[in-house]
Formats: sequence, C-alpha cells, structure tokens
Amino acid sequence: MKMSCFTVGWCLVLMCSIYAAPPLPLEKVATADELVAEAQALGTDIHDCLASQDSYDEYGQKLKHATSLLMLVGQALAEYPQPSKLKASGADLRDAAIELNRALGYTAAKAALPAIDAALEGKTTGKAKVDVEWSKLMRYRPAMDQMNQRLPALRRVMRRPKDPVGDSRQMFAMALLSLPMHADPKVKNSADIPEWEAFCVSMQTHLSDATAKLKARDNAAANDAFVAGMANCNKCHERFKGN
Repeated sequence: MKMSCFTVGWCLVLMCSIYAAPPLPLEKVATADELVAEAQALGTDIHDCLASQDSYDEYGQKLKHATSLLMLVGQALAEYPQPSKLKASGADLRDAAIELNRALGYTAAKAALPAIDAALEGKTTGKAKVDVEWSKLMRYRPAMDQMNQRLPALRRVMRRPKDPVGDSRQMFAMALLSLPMHADPKVKNSADIPEWEAFCVSMQTHLSDATAKLKARDNAAANDAFVAGMANCNKCHERFKGN
C-alpha cells in the first residue's frame, strides 16, 4: 500500500510525539508554578556560583548540580500540559543549561549565562526543540549520584526542619530526579522494565508528597513520606542489585 508524503510525515510526527513523552505525568511531580519557582531559584544559585572566579572555583560541584537540574526543569516546563510564564522558553532554558553545564572554565561559563537569564525572562530563540529523550538529558547513574549526594543533608533536615522553602527545594530535586531514572532503566531483562518503572513512580510519589508536606510545615508527615520514598529506593536496589 502506497502512502502519501502527508501520511508518512504525520506518522513520523506522531511517533516522535509518543517517543518524546515525559517518563512520568509531570503534573503529578510538581505544579507549573513550582517548576517556575525552582527555575528562578536555580538561576539565582547559578549567579551566586559565577559571582567571581573564586566562587566558581569553590562551588563548581554546586554549579554542575544546578545546571543539570535546570535542564530537567526546563524540559518539564516545555512539556507541562498547563501553561506557565516559562512554558514557551522552557526548551531554550534547557539548552542554555546544557551549554553552561558543558562550559570549560569560568570565562566560558560566564559567557553562557546570558542565555539562561534570557530564557528565565521568557524570551525564546525560536531554535529550541521541545521533543527530547529524557534519558539523554541525564542518565540513571548521574541522577543516582545526585540523589546520594543530597541524602545526608536531607536526613539532617528531616530531623529538624528549619527552612520550609529551602528544605522543600532539596526534596523537590529528589522527586524531579526520578524522571531520568524512570527513563533509563538499569535492568538486564526487558521484561523487568515495568517493575523498575513502578519503583520509580512510587519513589517520586512519596518524595513529591514530602515536598508538599515540608512546605506546609507538616514535618511529621513529611518525614513519613521521605522515609517511605527511601525505603522504596532501597527495595529497588535490592531487586536490581548487580544490574
């Protein structure tokens, strides 16, 4: 059966749309306003890290974490089903964060900063594509490394939360990191992928709940959700040990 160029083109568009769908329903991870607020907060963090050569040298790891997380936030904003003031520039924000993350040295990093500022102001280049594969933004291992590096501080926070906004940002990052982990399953048998994905969904659900509870100053409930999320994470490690 022959297909017209229009039919072939439409099939390709449909396939790309399905392929590029976010690994988890974004509205269950965070609200659009929360994503916007996190993007702006990460922008402030990045400016602080680039305030001088000394701050760049001192906070290099923090800068890497901020820019890699901003990639995910930008993509989530671009794909979010509801509008926001940064939806149109979300893909530009993602690309600008990638560029800064890859910058070698303070001078190159500073040169990449204006593109992030422009995207945070809602400006678009018209060149950034929304459709990307989430696992190519961040693979499982870097996402897991970021989680592990945040855990000691989060455990201290959960013992005695002091800053609802700042503390919830750390928890929000953990929930967001579930997205690339879901998209990059580390299983030897493809039949195990649904189980891997179920672990990721459960972890994200608990961590998103802990984020909301921290903001609401319901510390006991936040701790319960956090503990449940980490227990789920441990079960996943046990189940897929050696993969």
